[in-house]
Amino acid sequence: MDVIEAVIHTVTGMDSPLSMRELVLLVLLGVLSALLMQRTFDDNPASRRALLMGVTVVLLVLPLPWMGEPLQVPMPLEMAATVRGDVLVPVMLFLILIVPGVLRGGALIAGALRRQYGLKRSGLSADPYLQSAVGAALEELGFHARVCPVIGRVEVPASGTLYGPVFLFPQNAGEWSGSTLRAVLAHECVHLARRDDLWVLLIRVVTAFYWWMPWLKPLESRLLEAIEESCDDAAGVLRGDVC
Repeated sequence: MDVIEAVIHTVTGMDSPLSMRELVLLVLLGVLSALLMQRTFDDNPASRRALLMGVTVVLLVLPLPWMGEPLQVPMPLEMAATVRGDVLVPVMLFLILIVPGVLRGGALIAGALRRQYGLKRSGLSADPYLQSAVGAALEELGFHARVCPVIGRVEVPASGTLYGPVFLFPQNAGEWSGSTLRAVLAHECVHLARRDDLWVLLIRVVTAFYWWMPWLKPLESRLLEAIEESCDDAAGVLRGDVC
């Protein structure tokens, strides 16, 4: 193990950038975040969504200080008082924690790009009736962005922004009534305006990066629920169903 760490140090020119104190604080922060988000804003999906997005961003930027000097963060918790803050995490342990997370996160990003690109390329352009109906509904809803409606291999309507705004409709979308189409578009317009697909991808990348903290995984489902519930509320306002 010492030989391997010596080789890594020779190649990279650096020791592990993560101290034991920082690792313990990171684990405690993850546990606190998971516990906090289990019961927070149950009756207010918009606030729950905003808070979860904030937690996601915090977890995303926490590794950035590892690129520079080790953090000098006090540890007031008695349970962690025995951990010496000046002791660095072994290089091999650091790599075991970080490398799989980076690979998993990169695979998720690549998969999302490939999946949406494939759906857009393999999908069929919506028929003229559906295109005109979509255009009229979007104008009525006050959504002026140019969106490409596509008939794809999907069972439920979806939207995405990775390759420009796009609506994905199931093959029977041309049979929908005007009210159904308007309701679906209102829902998907809110997703597009808020770029919810990017936030979903982001939290999946974050939970993949912290694969060694499995208690963060429920944050993903909590955010998905908050996104859909708050989107339904906003779509109701957009349609004029809610005052």
